Amino acid sequence: MDILNLELIKTLPQNHHLLYKGMAFDGQFYYLTVPEEKMIYVMDNQYNFIRSHNVSRPFAAICYNNKKQCFFAVDIREKDYIYQLNNHLEEINYFYIDKPKTTTSKIHNLSYNLNHDTLVVVYNEFVLELSDNHSIVHIIDDENINHYCQLTIFPPFHISIIQSKGKQYLCLSTTDNCCIKKYCIPHEYRINDFILNQTSDSQNLELIILATQCSCQPCLLHCIINIEICPCNDCEQSDKCQETKRCNCQHSNHCCMPCINQSICDLIESIALQETALSHILNAEGEKLQHAIKMANNICELIEIDNSVQMTINNVMLLENVLYTKLNTLQNLCLPKCSCLEKCGLQ
Repeated sequence: MDILNLELIKTLPQNHHLLYKGMAFDGQFYYLTVPEEKMIYVMDNQYNFIRSHNVSRPFAAICYNNKKQCFFAVDIREKDYIYQLNNHLEEINYFYIDKPKTTTSKIHNLSYNLNHDTLVVVYNEFVLELSDNHSIVHIIDDENINHYCQLTIFPPFHISIIQSKGKQYLCLSTTDNCCIKKYCIPHEYRINDFILNQTSDSQNLELIILATQCSCQPCLLHCIINIEICPCNDCEQSDKCQETKRCNCQHSNHCCMPCINQSICDLIESIALQETALSHILNAEGEKLQHAIKMANNICELIEIDNSVQMTINNVMLLENVLYTKLNTLQNLCLPKCSCLEKCGLQ
């Protein structure tokens, strides 16, 4: 098993050692939670501390919702409540999670899946994806993992930090929980949280990691995970996937990933459907604007309609960026290294 290659970015103030619990990034600033002090510290994109916020609760896990432009956070004392914070880190809402399974563990971590517009809630034993109305849309429950520390979804992959027998590991998995790569995290580091750079390309995933070094020194780390599919002859997971019968391709003994052809087709189809929906939305906005010009009684009404149309266009642009990122990720998944691509219908 490979050792995860970690690069030290910055050592954090030692008076807060073992206090930093969660980390979020809003595209401009990093936010570090310190629940024992009911504080959230803010750093710029050069990792310099610029300010701190007193908050109403001892928040631990935290993430940023790019679409709603707000934060979601968890009180370290509670198990099943999630709080919504505005851009000033003020509490504006909260909701309860009705878990599908009985567990005594608290919420361990949070992340936001921009591609699905879902909130990812990490418990020790399983992971939930919640829709905008807080209902469960997906459950990640790998019977081989009994202690999740963090999980972030980057379709068609999951990146998770898991703990086993006192050690931590980073796993890169497919959406059906088939582990592609697994890295041992160096024993001198304990990872508390990480953020996936959403501009990561289709070959590499960039992580910014909040960790503790040698059990006392908090720090920020950087690493890059190569997601290039391994050559067929060297893939350690192909036998495992066949044993669990996750690959139904008749040439699965040569395939690098289980059912990758079907996964790619499904994702491209979903992108096409979303593009169609966006085109209908833009067409409707154009018709609305034409009617408004004919019916408006004064300039104020026209300005109000224009602002509404502009807001819709901005949201469409945001979704277009997400779709472009997904398509760019899929572009290089079918590599010529795999001799079965033509047989599997990928070439």
